[in-house]
Amino acid sequence: MSDKAREEKFVKISERRDKSAMRLNQVLPNYFNSLEKDDKIHPSDLERIKDLKSLLKKKDLLPTDLLQFRDIFKRYADFKFFSVKDLMRVGYFMSLEPVTGVNIINNLL
Repeated sequence: MSDKAREEKFVKISERRDKSAMRLNQVLPNYFNSLEKDDKIHPSDLERIKDLKSLLKKKDLLPTDLLQFRDIFKRYADFKFFSVKDLMRVGYFMSLEPVTGVNIINNLL
């Protein structure tokens, strides 16, 4: 891959990541607000969900920061409640291609 092609790919990934982050900043807080109100949530997980919500509000959030909450995602973030577009945005936010990214996310969880 040429240097120019590599740079263009990096710019494209960065732009998609930024656009996806803006949309996820709208979608995920609503999801976690609903999750907090759910009576099926284990009480010990409520504090971690609140920590995750506050982390999502930080401007310097990195995708890798979310890995510390993988247990919460594994238990409660059921992909069937997200649209295909939102799942693709998760992949883009993590700088992954959606086709391979979903497989990688599943492996992380």
